Amino acid sequence: MVQILGVAVSTCLYWPFVKRFDQSIQVRHEAKFKSMTHSLNQPGFDIDKILVARNNLGGLCRRIDKDMRQQINAGNFEMHYQPKMNKDKQVSSVEALIRWQHPEFGSFPPNIFVKIAEATGFIHILGRWVIEACLKDMKSMEDAGMPALQVAINVSSIQLEDASFYECLPKLCSENKIDAHLIELEITEGQELVMSDHLFDGLKQLSKGGFSIALDDFGMGYTSLRYLQSLHIDTLKLDACLVKDVTNSEVVRDIISSMSNLSRTRDVKLVAEWVSTEAQFEALLELGCDQFQGQFFSMPINLYELMEYCALHSVASK
Repeated sequence: MVQILGVAVSTCLYWPFVKRFDQSIQVRHEAKFKSMTHSLNQPGFDIDKILVARNNLGGLCRRIDKDMRQQINAGNFEMHYQPKMNKDKQVSSVEALIRWQHPEFGSFPPNIFVKIAEATGFIHILGRWVIEACLKDMKSMEDAGMPALQVAINVSSIQLEDASFYECLPKLCSENKIDAHLIELEITEGQELVMSDHLFDGLKQLSKGGFSIALDDFGMGYTSLRYLQSLHIDTLKLDACLVKDVTNSEVVRDIISSMSNLSRTRDVKLVAEWVSTEAQFEALLELGCDQFQGQFFSMPINLYELMEYCALHSVASK
């Protein structure tokens, strides 16, 4: 009994120190993880090179690749949607954005795990999962009696280089009874698409089938105009840097005004994303933008929050 009492007293005395030690380890672990994800998030970071590196950063990338494959159908991934508003602040469409709640790391940055998926080839499986999840959510909205909303889905250049993608997308829409005109594919200008014949033919085929094509980050580089000239584009999304400076730069306003004139001439929608203030919205509205998205209206939200948001702000009539 004396020995048991001694053990109990010792445990009570040392437990706060053990707990504090565990907390310090956790803090160091989180700081290390934050530092590594910061490195992976730098522009131009060579994911291919780091994936084979025998260091902590390489180990993390390989761990993320492995975890993605194991968790893709385990309920850890979820689609969120950011409303795109019209001039009357009604919901006109949404952009679909994937989210991953990692059991250990928490909410994992999508721009990092998507880069890793592209480097390892897992992007084809991940991309198909995104499309199927969006189509399922669209059916849920339809079943709930919501008006149909066009959903913009981000696609990787690697997906577009796969000839089977152009057959898979229409097939999935047909199986889920979703009209093609309700799907918009977003291509980021910075992806540097390989302008091949099969890419032109594939996107042309999708356009003829009713799918919309959007060019994201328009104005960020010289390739924007080349894409606009070479591809059938339905929507242009302004580069975030232009939206950010619209209220304090006359040059930026002139650029956006020119893009607005160009979009009207080409019968293309001009969308301003990253809108964060009323002043930005008013300036962009005056300059001729057609749709707006950003934290001023709503951050990306899950399906049920989107339904509530649409009920509150109303869906624009087509």
